[in-house]
Amino acid sequence: MNSFDGPLVIGYDGAPGGADALALGLSWARQLDVHALVVTVYPGPAPIGAGRVDAEWVADRRREAERLLEQARTTSPATSVEFRAIGSGSVSHGLHDAAEELGASLIVFGSETEPRLVSTSTGERVIAGAPCPVAMPPRGWSERPSQDLGRILVAFVPTPDGREALRIAAMFARRIGAHLHVVTVVAGPAEVMSYRIGEDVDRMYVSTAKETFEHSIEQAISELALEVKASGEVVVEDHPVETLASMANSSFDALFIGSRGYGPIRRVLLGGVASRLVRHLDIPAVIVPRSS
Repeated sequence: MNSFDGPLVIGYDGAPGGADALALGLSWARQLDVHALVVTVYPGPAPIGAGRVDAEWVADRRREAERLLEQARTTSPATSVEFRAIGSGSVSHGLHDAAEELGASLIVFGSETEPRLVSTSTGERVIAGAPCPVAMPPRGWSERPSQDLGRILVAFVPTPDGREALRIAAMFARRIGAHLHVVTVVAGPAEVMSYRIGEDVDRMYVSTAKETFEHSIEQAISELALEVKASGEVVVEDHPVETLASMANSSFDALFIGSRGYGPIRRVLLGGVASRLVRHLDIPAVIVPRSS
């Protein structure tokens, strides 16, 4: 079970996103008091290569990876940090292999310079197949002053994904002494097809859903360890993604969210909107895969 005793695996490629990941990963490793492994993935030999040409190209890529790691080393503390170049068929596979080998608590991976989550071929694959949670800092994180985590927001729905996100966030908060706030965002009546079911029925549904989710949050919090300081609420708004992002950005230091989740007629946050949410965040997001 992930208890954040394992190391943090930090993906570094020399790009601004890699610098952001390095800054966040080293800061969180210090707060969690765990080892950090900085990984640069280079292309491994192709299954059917061109012999010597292929070997020379791979060796060149490895030298470049080592150069990037030396660059990262100059900005990193001397203790509790390891640097490793890994040859792999893809960045995601390389990071996953390192995380599995070490029993990592977290993979930290930065976004690309494009105004989107990360490229489908890289970042989303890192998240999709990750053996542990994946933390993603917002762009430009490395340029900000380092700050400790004091308040953590959890986007919660009573599904396996939502409960796993809360479980992981609670262990994180317990280890560093942070306060946990659990929130479910439900779309208001305007987001429902009232012309089909009627406004009165829709308002009744929203009211009932709010009460149901409030009970779910209370129950979930009651099951956390006594050392975890936690509160919770249900918010009804017409724009769930923007609402949660605004709440997170204004009052919290990190957001934990399940990789998937489902709510009644898609009115509860999650369920395919994690990438949209991350694009709106100005704080780190931790995407938690469902426990196997």
